[in-house]
Amino acid sequence: MATAPQKKAHVKWTPTEETILVDTLIAQKELGLQSENGWKPTVWTTVAAVLRENFPDGATKGVKQIRSRWQRIKAQFHIVQTLRRQSGFGWSEGIQMVTAPSHVWDSYLTAHPKAKPFRKRPFPLYERLSMIIDGTVA
Repeated sequence: MATAPQKKAHVKWTPTEETILVDTLIAQKELGLQSENGWKPTVWTTVAAVLRENFPDGATKGVKQIRSRWQRIKAQFHIVQTLRRQSGFGWSEGIQMVTAPSHVWDSYLTAHPKAKPFRKRPFPLYERLSMIIDGTVA
């Protein structure tokens, strides 16, 4: 009797782990390990090692999970970056959030529903991410 394939458990990420991921990528960029098309393969194993070092008792995050999280964080960055460039939107440095009057949000979210989380959620990694995302083609 064949068994159904096991579904892998969803890997949870804490804000601290995300910060370590981004800070490690910044360090790797400074070492010249980022190109216009992405990261050199050794970068992902380095990130995994740094996460294990900082969270020895936490759930192990492999290269696949790290790359997936990076793609999600990068997509979130692009949403926030687009919001910041829209007329009627601003940025509060103190709370690390995109700001706008309700009517501006309502109008924008009608056409761009993926931006909804950022109406009420801060994005504290924005400045760090701009150091490694701005200016890259991919």
